Amino acid sequence: MAHTCARLERCWDSTTHRQIRAPPKQAASGSSPTRSPANAEREELWKALDHLREGDTLVVPPKPAEPPSPTPVKKSTAAPSAAFERGLAALAQYIAREGTTTVKRPHREAIVLHGQEHELALGLWFANQKQRRDKLTQPQRTALAEPGIDWAQ
Repeated sequence: MAHTCARLERCWDSTTHRQIRAPPKQAASGSSPTRSPANAEREELWKALDHLREGDTLVVPPKPAEPPSPTPVKKSTAAPSAAFERGLAALAQYIAREGTTTVKRPHREAIVLHGQEHELALGLWFANQKQRRDKLTQPQRTALAEPGIDWAQ
């Protein structure tokens, strides 16, 4: 970062396009009554800026890059989720009734699963599965391919 200091009280950071203000200097009689880490940092800033003159450019090295975060652990492929199971049941009911595997996006389907009635946005669910097909587990892809969904194979 490059800082251009017109006065010691104000510095312009040309990288972030912001003005940096330094606190007024402490009196030579002693330190401030409240000694906090922020005040200590301000004093260090004044000591560092003390030798600068008007128009000088202060170059601050960038912070070191943080190490990359570890890769996330993939979920288990043991059993499909309950939401996927509901969507699959609604899809099977729709295909049996309509005779086609094409589901329009706004279509909603009412299904009874495990004794409970569910209203499912089947068109949206189907579109999401197709869009995220590379993230589906192999058992999920196989379950979608059984009723004849060609993109799931």
